[in-house]
Amino acid sequence: MIDMPGKFGGKGKGYEDAPGAFVIQTGTNNPLLDGKPMWHTAIHAVLTTRSQGKCRCVTELIDHMIRETAAAYNGTDREADFLIYHDALSVFTEKEAQDYIKSQYPEMAGRFIASVGTTNQGTAYHGRVPGDSPELARGLDSHGFADLDYATSYCCSLASVYPMGDVRRQFWNQGTKEQLFLVMEQVWLHVAPTSERIIEDLEHLPDVVKKKSLTTVLWCLTRCSAAVVARSLKQTEKKRRRARETRPHATRLALRER
Repeated sequence: MIDMPGKFGGKGKGYEDAPGAFVIQTGTNNPLLDGKPMWHTAIHAVLTTRSQGKCRCVTELIDHMIRETAAAYNGTDREADFLIYHDALSVFTEKEAQDYIKSQYPEMAGRFIASVGTTNQGTAYHGRVPGDSPELARGLDSHGFADLDYATSYCCSLASVYPMGDVRRQFWNQGTKEQLFLVMEQVWLHVAPTSERIIEDLEHLPDVVKKKSLTTVLWCLTRCSAAVVARSLKQTEKKRRRARETRPHATRLALRER
């Protein structure tokens, strides 16, 4: 461990060294904090300060996914058996994160789409998603983030016509990562992607799934065809080699008979 200037005091002094750091926190209604020392709360506050610290604990991501998806399916035929897909985020597929789902949301165990049974058994992908499929993340990876990126640059370019020192020009700039996050946050909330764009993106999902399924089938057929061709070529080569090896002997027999 490297000694660095600490948050509280000299080198090596961290959150645990703050006054009252080990007082047990209660009454927060947050399972991440209740029953834990106060220094957990201090770190949590730093990590979750919007527009300043962009980090989030993976358990909060899990809480958000389950809470919002359950709300979307509330009152529908799939209210009790909907599934959730998330790409191969390593911190999400770690044992601790999966144990959190089982303990806090036992009804959701097995309802996050991943490989099942013996699929990928013996590999790091057993019980996990083997990779990312951005085209399936409708509204985000597919087009939503591109819309956000374009709209952010567009808004900042519009603000560049204001005089130097104008508060609008000061806000709409990408000079620091903190300011960029503030700008992106406002664009996301008020500009792009639009509701119409998200709906359009989501409604295109069936076509994407069909195309992906067809691509997978064609890939499998190509692999199988390649294997058949390779095996056929190998057999042909064996026959030719065998013919070459036996041809001199057959020629000698023919000469003798003459």
